[in-house]
Amino acid sequence: MCIRDRGKRPLHTIIPALATKNGRSVMSFGVMGGQYQPVGQTHVLTNMLDYGCDVQEAIDMPRGLHYEGVYQLEDSVPAEIVEAVSYTHLDVYKRQAIPWAPPASGSPSPCRASCATRACATASRRPVSAAARASPCWSKIRPRHNEGSIMSLINRRTVRIEWGDCDPAGIVWYPRYFGMFDAATAGLLEAAGFPKPAMLARFEVVGYPTVDTRAKFLKPSKFGEDIVIETTIPAFKRSSFEVLHRVFKGDILAIEGFETRVLVKRDPATGGIKSCPVPQEIVDALMN
Repeated sequence: MCIRDRGKRPLHTIIPALATKNGRSVMSFGVMGGQYQPVGQTHVLTNMLDYGCDVQEAIDMPRGLHYEGVYQLEDSVPAEIVEAVSYTHLDVYKRQAIPWAPPASGSPSPCRASCATRACATASRRPVSAAARASPCWSKIRPRHNEGSIMSLINRRTVRIEWGDCDPAGIVWYPRYFGMFDAATAGLLEAAGFPKPAMLARFEVVGYPTVDTRAKFLKPSKFGEDIVIETTIPAFKRSSFEVLHRVFKGDILAIEGFETRVLVKRDPATGGIKSCPVPQEIVDALMN
């Protein structure tokens, strides 16, 4: 039961927030949307503090919420972001944004008059207009190529399960998948214009060994079946990159594989190998 008393923090369907800086209040604000509200308040602050939006722009930006195992995105979220999120472990549902109507002219403000000198985020959401999409604030939320974010190139490789891939139970012995993933990574780079032998010679590197890997096995594959391996690179760092493999049997997701690989070259000082920067040419080819 919600009881009004000192020290009580009852859960309301409207959760107000007060932002402070150096001990002084700078903004009172709140958002609507049930379970979305804590996430929504974070969205508003992030849009204002990290992306330089004003109050109305911060509220107008497209929203997303992970709830009951599904990441729900509004239809105004850029397509490349939706595609990238769908290639993570999250199930994605894209929903129509329903803007809230602003209060009628002359309606009393939900803020006290003392809030007038502060930023008070009580404006209602509006559909994202073409002008808003062209604003500097909107452009800041879109993926930027040089900051290790979203890749777009996806390569699909069909593999037939051979007898030698299987264990005595007649299903693929799990280490075999990692060999398939290695070939799929090479296939992705070749599709981007960098076949492995030519790439190693051109950039004077030894290879791109795996330093971390894991997989989620959701459905087994059997001798004689065909599987499709979809491979993409969702993130680049200076000398390393993440690789995501999704294995399908028809329309069914059977396996998700995750790798971290590092580009390496010979170290003349030790005779061993050492990491080296990923050429921007490779990054650009995979992003475009």
